[in-house]
Amino acid sequence: MIEKWKEAEEKPLVSIITPTFNAVKYLQVCIESVLGQTYPYIEHVIVDGHSGDGTVQVLERYQAQYRGRIRFISEGDSGPGEAWNKGLRMAEGSIFGCLGYDDVYTLDAVETVVDFFLSHQEACFVHGDCDFISPDGEVIRRHRAREYCFEDFVNTSRQIATPSAFYRRIVMERIGWLDSCGDDFDVMLRIAKRFPVHSVDRVLSKTMIHTESVFCPTSLEKRAKLYRDRYIISRRYGGRILTPIALRYYAAMSMYRLRLEPFFPLALNFLRFVRKIAGKGEQIRET
Repeated sequence: MIEKWKEAEEKPLVSIITPTFNAVKYLQVCIESVLGQTYPYIEHVIVDGHSGDGTVQVLERYQAQYRGRIRFISEGDSGPGEAWNKGLRMAEGSIFGCLGYDDVYTLDAVETVVDFFLSHQEACFVHGDCDFISPDGEVIRRHRAREYCFEDFVNTSRQIATPSAFYRRIVMERIGWLDSCGDDFDVMLRIAKRFPVHSVDRVLSKTMIHTESVFCPTSLEKRAKLYRDRYIISRRYGGRILTPIALRYYAAMSMYRLRLEPFFPLALNFLRFVRKIAGKGEQIRET
């Protein structure tokens, strides 16, 4: 019994949770990035919301081929929050990560995280860098896991990239479950209020920016709702009235109410251009 306990401590099972819905276009690459990890003790728990595009057939094939490593359910739910909660409750690992169906891990991401937790027994949460990529794989910008500051995070939502965040089971047991909308900003804020935030200087994941992304909508109405939800969460945890989060919300709502949706794509392109220039300047300063 003691030997089994010691082995579990030295080789912890890592559970990766992925909510999906009509994700057949991207899901296979996501799954392969988990299967291809240099660390072998991983289970991938996928919670599907009754997809009708062939997603379930892909999952059935992978589950049959990789029994014990791929597990999934497909049933109706109220949204990403409920799906994420189902996956967390199904998970058997002692370390959790959440990977979107259109996200991928870098080759040694999980091994890097496990090594960190084994050498930092007191740590319960760690995050790393994340590349935002286009559908053809081009890196648009890089999120860097700098020294953490709760005030900055609550006012910008930019300090933690969820696909590059990992945490021990005790974290979710302490903070409780997600609400129905499944906003990862809310979850990360709750974690950060109760646990020290550690980081590794390594790109752990890549997240794709595309028109079908749940958290990057191109519709002005959906974008305004996303910004509104994020603003409400920010204020709930002490965010100020005038912040980058607030300004994005005010701008989107103003354009929506003034029926300026035809100009919204231009505004998005301008924002991407500014971010791209800012990112290049940031890289120059760091080299």
